[in-house]
Amino acid sequence: MTSAYARMISRSIRGSLGRFLAIAGITALGCGFYAGLQMVGPDMRSAADQYYDGTSLYDLRVISTLGFSDDDADRIAAIDGVGEVMPSITADAMARLGGEQLAVRIGSLDADAAEGSSYDGAYEVSSADPGYLNRVILVDGRWPEKAGECVVCADKITGDYGIGDTLTLLYGTRDLSETFSCRRAHDSGHRDLVRLPLHGFVGSTTLGSGMIAQYVYVTPDSFASDMPYTEVYLTVPAASSTRERHRRV
Repeated sequence: MTSAYARMISRSIRGSLGRFLAIAGITALGCGFYAGLQMVGPDMRSAADQYYDGTSLYDLRVISTLGFSDDDADRIAAIDGVGEVMPSITADAMARLGGEQLAVRIGSLDADAAEGSSYDGAYEVSSADPGYLNRVILVDGRWPEKAGECVVCADKITGDYGIGDTLTLLYGTRDLSETFSCRRAHDSGHRDLVRLPLHGFVGSTTLGSGMIAQYVYVTPDSFASDMPYTEVYLTVPAASSTRERHRRV
C-alpha cells in the first residue's frame, strides 16, 4: 500500500516536474521570509540596546518650563535609584542652512568631554567622564571650541551644504537675544557632522512645519549667561541591569 502510494507520488512529480519545483520554491521562499520577519524585531531591539547603552543614552528626562539650577540637578542626583545626572540647555529656532529654512533644535554640548571621548567604530563611545550622557559620534570635522561654532546631525541632512558653511538663526520660540550670548555669535559658525543617539527622540516644535528638521550642538557659552537648564537627563542603573538580563536571555 505504502509502496503504491509512493510510486503514485513519484509519478505525479515526474509528470509535472516544473509545477512541483515552482511550488517547492514558493514554499521555501515563504518560510525564509517568515523566519526573517520573526528575527527582525529581536535583532533591531538588540542592536538598539547595544547602541544606546554604548553611547550612554539617558533613561529618564526631566523637563521644566521654568528651568533648573545646579542645585536642582544635585537634588535629582540625590534621589535613591538615580545614577548619573546631566543638565542641559535646549532651544528651538528657525534657521537658514544650505539655502533652506529649517526648524532646528539647539542643545548644549560638553565639548571637553566630547573631545576626550573615543568611538570604537561600532556601538560604543567611551569616556572618562561617566556623567557625560547622550554621547555623540563625530563623523567629520571637529568639535566646537567656542561660542558661534556648532556641529549638526549627519543623519538628518536635507540640504546641499558642507563643513564650514554658515548656520544663520532667524527667530525662535523666544527672543534670540535672551537665549544666546550675543547676536553676532549665533549668526554664523563652523558646522561639522556628528551622529547622535538622540536622533530618534528629537520630537516636535511650534515652529515651521512643527517637525524638527535638524539637531545642532553648541558650547554652553553660546547661550545667554542667565539661561537656565531646560532639562535634566539621568540614568537608572537598575534599567541597565534589566536590559543586560534580557540580552542574555
